[in-house]
Amino acid sequence: MIKPKALTPGDTVRIIAPSSPFEREHLEKGVLWLKKMGLDVSYDERIFEKTRYLAGSHKNRADEINRAFADSRIRTIVCARGGYGAIGILPFLDLENIKKNPKIFLGCSDVTVILNHITSETGLITFHGPMVASSRFAKGPTTMTENFFMKALMSKEAVGEIRHDGIRVLKGGTGEGQMMGGCLSLLVTTLGTPYEIDTKNKILFIEDIGEQPYKIERMLTHLKMAAKLKRVKGIIFGDMEGCQPKDDKSFLLEDVILDVFADIKVPILFGFPSGHSFDNITIPFGVNVKVDGDKGKISILENGVM
Repeated sequence: MIKPKALTPGDTVRIIAPSSPFEREHLEKGVLWLKKMGLDVSYDERIFEKTRYLAGSHKNRADEINRAFADSRIRTIVCARGGYGAIGILPFLDLENIKKNPKIFLGCSDVTVILNHITSETGLITFHGPMVASSRFAKGPTTMTENFFMKALMSKEAVGEIRHDGIRVLKGGTGEGQMMGGCLSLLVTTLGTPYEIDTKNKILFIEDIGEQPYKIERMLTHLKMAAKLKRVKGIIFGDMEGCQPKDDKSFLLEDVILDVFADIKVPILFGFPSGHSFDNITIPFGVNVKVDGDKGKISILENGVM
């Protein structure tokens, strides 16, 4: 695997818009936060383009990523927000350019497809975490969000064990492998395309927001029928905010998950805060992670930056 250089004070962060448009006010707050961390910030005015519900055409958004990787002045690339349309830029990404010019690439939600594609095709470690012009980030990142941003991107040491009161055990056992995954809705959209996620021998991270249990069950079943759950080493679910049943209180989303995974004997944890969650822990995709379903522990075993 290719590990990008660690982020240090004075480095330049490039903000890009690979998905939907965003509010300038939100971006300004994100820029202030990055500067508070001692970082320089740059962006191209083209990130404010709007093509219906997208921040510009597929090719233009991909070109912005390609330029950011090619620019030797830039150390880290941070996505402004998610939304819609990231999958459309994948055919236009210059993978050779990305591989030759490794940098930290950070995002979540719709950006899930970009993270997995880059890591799978180039071997570059990517990072699932906060986006600086999202509506949630504009309210101010939590202390945990800030701490793990620094741990994952600014320290050459492995993040190690991650503790959070919200993590619950759904299935016991232990598993170890490279972490991949992200937003469930986006993982499913890649199936049957050249960009579908590789889950073999992986720790699969799954999160989403505002999807009712029947939709979560349908998407998980889709992954299962596509043989994407067959050889995983462990499963980590996010907070799944807004995914509990709204009307029928006789069951929980966790019950639905256990039904789908009834015949899959791997450790399963629920409630890991990354992505659409109050705390948004930055985690590296492509590094080795251990899931301990007996003790309810998640440990990132190696550094994501060098």
